[in-house]
Amino acid sequence: MDAPTIHARDAAIRVVVPAFQARGTIGDCVRGILRSEVSCGYEVVVVDDGANGDVGAILLGLPVRVVMTGVSGSAAVARNAGAAGFAGTFLVFVDSDVLVEPDCIQQLVQPLAEGRAEATVGSYSSDVRGLSFAMRYKQLYVARIYSRRAGYVRNDFWTAACAINGSVFAALGGFDASFRGACGEDAELGCRLSRAGGRILAVPEAIGHHRHPLSLIGLFANDWRKGLVAIANYSRSGGPISDNRHATVRDMVSVLFATILAALLLASAFVASGMVAAGAVATPVAAVFGLYTLARADIVAVFLSEGLSFAAAAFLVMVALDWLRLACVTVGTARRLFDTNCRNRTIPPYAYREMSKGLGEGAHVPYS
Repeated sequence: MDAPTIHARDAAIRVVVPAFQARGTIGDCVRGILRSEVSCGYEVVVVDDGANGDVGAILLGLPVRVVMTGVSGSAAVARNAGAAGFAGTFLVFVDSDVLVEPDCIQQLVQPLAEGRAEATVGSYSSDVRGLSFAMRYKQLYVARIYSRRAGYVRNDFWTAACAINGSVFAALGGFDASFRGACGEDAELGCRLSRAGGRILAVPEAIGHHRHPLSLIGLFANDWRKGLVAIANYSRSGGPISDNRHATVRDMVSVLFATILAALLLASAFVASGMVAAGAVATPVAAVFGLYTLARADIVAVFLSEGLSFAAAAFLVMVALDWLRLACVTVGTARRLFDTNCRNRTIPPYAYREMSKGLGEGAHVPYS
């Protein structure tokens, strides 16, 4: 098994790690990559996009190459910089807050080497020991959602842990550099890849551990930003939104039940005033609550593995986030209808600008 090298121009694989505000995780991320069990030579390129402290000192003694961007403000730009000049076969992208399992990269690359796909995407681990509530919630939720759909996906790409044929990446022109921060540029590449006839294979066995610090408020803000951009991307792609692994038929049904539940709970406010009989609300509430729980049963079961108290709190958060998803669809669809200029634009539409509102011109969104 070949060891990674620093300037391996003949390496079959290049692992690109874009880093912004990653001083707390970049060292562990790179060391995890260097422990990978890969059947061919590979090199690791870390792209320092700012606010990382002294990356050279953090990675001192490790066989990696560091590329400086001069603070681009864009994960797309950073990834493109890391991929530039690659003459090998496969590009692997790993986020700087993800710790890959030893076989993750091999799992991602193997289908490409066998000609079964042009790109692959991995998943998160369900091991959430020692994490905060919000971090545990996100990793468990994503791990379960992504484990549902092994096999080929369309119009979707996920750069937390993924791989793509280098020549295909070059032919597509890389990531859309007009995206700022880290939000939607990966799915947009997936949309272009699908339109070009490329096959994207979901590999749930390619596992990483997400270690980005996350608060409950940050969890909601992250889902709001990414929800708006997802609507915009899929509106432009012409593909169904159900291509997104977060928006399967089961997920859409869950959002529908959550919406009906919210309406019934709102109606229950009139019970106290005597305007509505208690029985007229209580029975439908119980029925819809049961249907919602059934639709989300597999995720609830995962939450229960962390204990009843965690599951109860996580269930409430999940309901609230399903309401947020409805808001994303409503706002995204409305803006799409009124923003006629979006129909033929080549840059990310209004939704991307919305995600940065309040951050100020030139502000970053952490690469998470």
